[in-house]
Amino acid sequence: MHEDVKQILAKTQQSATLPSSDTVVQQMPLKPAVFHGRDVIIEEITQLLLKEETSRVCVLGPGGMGKTSVALGVVKQPLIKARFLPENVVWMPCIEATSATLLLEILCTQLQVPGNIGQGTIEKIISLLATSTQPRLILLDNFETPYNALDGAQNQVEDDLRRLTMLSHVAILVTMQGRYLPCDEAIKWQSQEIQPTDEAACLRIYRSIYPNSENDPDVGRLLCILGHMPFAVTLMARLAKEGLSTAKELILA
Repeated sequence: MHEDVKQILAKTQQSATLPSSDTVVQQMPLKPAVFHGRDVIIEEITQLLLKEETSRVCVLGPGGMGKTSVALGVVKQPLIKARFLPENVVWMPCIEATSATLLLEILCTQLQVPGNIGQGTIEKIISLLATSTQPRLILLDNFETPYNALDGAQNQVEDDLRRLTMLSHVAILVTMQGRYLPCDEAIKWQSQEIQPTDEAACLRIYRSIYPNSENDPDVGRLLCILGHMPFAVTLMARLAKEGLSTAKELILA
């Protein structure tokens, strides 16, 4: 039963982050309105992105930990906004980039690279990024999708990523599931492995979404069973608020 709940959570998370199939530029989403327990890691990543020698940051961890939310919190920090002009912060939703070609399509769309996708596309992207030496920030979210694609093109994805990181004025922020850094032999990463939030932060999340749970004696045990994963806690609080307590009862059973 617990395994079924995990699968439901995983599918819900994926559907919540799927980008549109349209080729228009996708706007960067906002971080969640209810967001607690990540101040320290956001500050650490912010400081790394402000340093030229450490502006290659990869946030690692399992699904549901809030890697995307953390990254969105970073780009809204005053110091980041002061260094990178709004038009120079580029959101790259990679969850549908199941091949090297699709990754380039997303890069071209988000960067508004003129011309068709084809031979020499990465050169066009690099050329566009090199037209100005103003500091840029590229956020490659859910990068595990193209990196672990089953089309046998991981080498191409790695080569394209390496080309991007050779541009000294372009800071790179990557989020991806797993424990291993991409191209770790060629790229000098600063890695941040995201951990579950603490119980106090999870209680704040749950009760902010569902205030009626203030006196619920089972909330602490529920959060523990959920592994203090922010996404799972948020989902369960929303279900409880809507009066759908079946999932909670199943988990606590």
